[in-house]
Amino acid sequence: MPFVVEILVHTPIWVWAVLVLLIWFGLSATRDREVSAKRVLITPAIATLLVLGHLLADAPTATELAALALGLAFGSVIGAIRYGASGSRRVAIGRLYLPGSWSSLLVLLTIFFIRYVSGVLDAVAPQLVTSTLVLAATTLVSGLLVGMSATMAVLRLHLAYSAT
Repeated sequence: MPFVVEILVHTPIWVWAVLVLLIWFGLSATRDREVSAKRVLITPAIATLLVLGHLLADAPTATELAALALGLAFGSVIGAIRYGASGSRRVAIGRLYLPGSWSSLLVLLTIFFIRYVSGVLDAVAPQLVTSTLVLAATTLVSGLLVGMSATMAVLRLHLAYSAT
C-alpha cells in the first residue's frame, strides 16, 4: 500500500485538475439536455487530444499505428450502432436533444486511466510501457474509444444539420 500512496503523492497537481474536469464534463453528460450541435464535438476532441498527446510524445511504432487504425475502425462500428439506439433528436437546426448517458464519462476516464497508468509505468518500469503488447493494447483501446465517440459526434452533427 505505501507504493500506491507514493505514486499518488508524486502525481503532479495538474493531473488531478484534469481528472476533476473530465469527471465534471462526463457527469454533465449523464443528464438529459438540449445542446448546440458543436457541443457534441467536445468528448471526441478531448479523447483525441489525450491519445494524440501520447502518440506524438514518441515516434509511434508500426504496431501502434496498426492498433490505432484497428481500434478506430471497430470503434466507428460500435459508435454507429450506439448512435442508432441513442435517442438523440434534432430540436432545431443546429440544436439537439441528447438523453443522459454515462458513455462520455466512461470514455474520458478510461483514456485518462490508460494515460495515467502508462505514466506511472514509465516512471517505475519503463520496459513494460515500451513492450509491444502493452503499446498495442493501450493504443487499440484508446483508438476504439476515440472512434466510437467521434462517429457518434459526426452522426449527431449530421442529424443537427440535415434537412428532414
